[in-house]
Amino acid sequence: MAKTKRKLVGGWLLPEEKSEVDTLQGIEWEFAQALEFSDHPRVVGTHDNTKNFHMHVGYSRIHPKTHKAHYPSWDFHALGNTCRAMEEKYGLKVDLGPKDKQKTDQMPRAARDKEAHSWEQSFYSYVHCHKPPLMDALNKAKGWQDLHTAFAKHDLVLRKRGNGLIIENRPANQHIKASALDRTFSKGALEKRFGPFQASERAPEHTKATFRYGRSPLTRHPDQASHWHRYLKTRNQPDSLGNKAFKTWREYLSLGAIDDPLAIAIIQAQKKLMQTFTPPPKKPEIKAISNKPKSVKDRDQGMSR
Repeated sequence: MAKTKRKLVGGWLLPEEKSEVDTLQGIEWEFAQALEFSDHPRVVGTHDNTKNFHMHVGYSRIHPKTHKAHYPSWDFHALGNTCRAMEEKYGLKVDLGPKDKQKTDQMPRAARDKEAHSWEQSFYSYVHCHKPPLMDALNKAKGWQDLHTAFAKHDLVLRKRGNGLIIENRPANQHIKASALDRTFSKGALEKRFGPFQASERAPEHTKATFRYGRSPLTRHPDQASHWHRYLKTRNQPDSLGNKAFKTWREYLSLGAIDDPLAIAIIQAQKKLMQTFTPPPKKPEIKAISNKPKSVKDRDQGMSR
């Protein structure tokens, strides 16, 4: 009996109040089609004695007419795509699956290359460092203006660009896609919640920023402050010899490592930190070469020799 049934726990978060029957039937039907169980018998049940009101669906694997067992392959892709579609269609709370979280957490190559080359924080990393308070502000916002104010406090501006939205710093020389921060900041998701996009009614500089994006080291040595301030001072002098000799924090440390023990210590600490977050390369598989004969004929030939 266990081999002919399939239990499915939907990966969506239903509203706090119980959903309409038509909504629940529509959600179940979409999942049945995605898994190719639409013609199969099933049992559906709902309950609210847990934190979130939800439903369970049990499908019979056996088709009622052909009597063949159906085993969906790669069904987690179908489940994830259907979850996203149902969340958008019925206005459900977004609950990202592993595949979506992996995409969201992937740093763009340009930002990754910048940090590897300079050992300085990229704008992408700066925005993601402030993701928790921005997500909290989004949940509390009553409209576009509340959201603009929250971004301005972090020295950020939410703008419309092309068919989407971008997040940029106030000088407008750095930006990322709003959806790169989180899917809930995409133009479609925000407009569904707040209506058509509205630009900020007040200039960003009129809101006092608690944080500002600027040069910031990725290195974490406890005694690096004096070197960092010296580096910034040199970088702010365009005509200085040092500014022509190095362009990044990493280059500054490399030059100082010739005769500066602290610069060497900072470099070593950063390399250890990078090794911590970089997975070791996989060792190539070495297949053992067997000397055993492949067949009885080979064995007989070997014995005759």
